[in-house]
Amino acid sequence: MIQIIGTQSLGRAIKAIRSQRGLKQKELAEMVGISQSHLSLLENGHPRCKPTLDELSRIADALNIRSSELLLEAELIADPEAHRKLRDLSRILSKLDLDALKEAIHSKVLSGPEDEVGQVSTAGPLMSSARHQQGT
Repeated sequence: MIQIIGTQSLGRAIKAIRSQRGLKQKELAEMVGISQSHLSLLENGHPRCKPTLDELSRIADALNIRSSELLLEAELIADPEAHRKLRDLSRILSKLDLDALKEAIHSKVLSGPEDEVGQVSTAGPLMSSARHQQGT
């Protein structure tokens, strides 16, 4: 079994998300189809209790998240510097006026390429080439 994320980080991520969802260990264990004691071992990062991919998938489903989100949360717990960077990026993005940015991109895309005199060309490159050959 390849271990990319430590069992303690993964366990802490499961516990944190379960708590955020307001679920008790017993409730999540029943939803996943494992014993409460097994879930407790997973959440506490017991070194001999490594979840299978199937268990991870069922845990993520029960928590109403994708498996990749669960693994990302575990990675962020394992790497506080990555967590800090993601938090900083989130702050920066929340300050951006995303509607204004979308509008600027939308208007630029719809304006089309400009011809030599600064006007928006209504003809595609094939029409422009044909006109040039005809001398117009």
